[in-house]
Parts: sequence; C-alpha cells; structure tokens
Amino acid sequence: MAGLLSPAGTVACLHDSVTCAKNWTGAITFAPHLKTGGTALSEVFTVKTTLGNTGAPCITTAGTVELGTIKRKLKFVVPAPGGANNCTTMVAVARSFLFPPPNSI
Repeated sequence: MAGLLSPAGTVACLHDSVTCAKNWTGAITFAPHLKTGGTALSEVFTVKTTLGNTGAPCITTAGTVELGTIKRKLKFVVPAPGGANNCTTMVAVARSFLFPPPNSI
C-alpha cells in the first residue's frame, strides 16, 4: 500500500502488504450510494483508516512496523449510459484501487 503516514508525518511508500488483523479502524464511503444497476456517471470512493497503535501495530510482509493513517479519494467517470454506482462496476474498481500491482504507484 502506498501513502502510509508515519507518526512523524513522513510518507512511507510501501509496495508491500500490510497485515492489520483486529487493529485498524476506519470507513469506506461511496457517493452516490452504490446499488444494483446504478446508473450514475461518476462515483467518489473514499477510504479513511487508522493503522494499529503502539500496543498492536500493523506489520508488513517485509517485517516492518507501520502506524499511521490511509486517506485516499478516487473519483471515476463511466460514460453514458453510466454505471459508476453499480455494485458490479465498483467491486472491480475497488480491487484495483486498494490493491494496485507492485511498483504501479
């Protein structure tokens, strides 16, 4: 995951996996709301999370400890007839947004 902020506020760009079993909090929001057969021409996907704490940090597959936040926003457009807020469309976009291939960011 890229864009992790350390406690000091510096950006750590990780092309790695972060494991945060039971020690992360946050929200993922969609605007407009997702629905089956949605026809919106655009969608904003927002992720805001806090990764771990000093008692239960997140650990990367490289073995480094990561604490901080992830705040990302993605707006995408689907040409007419739309479908940006269609659940089927959003699942594919969310996977590529949250789990980009290594070295793609």
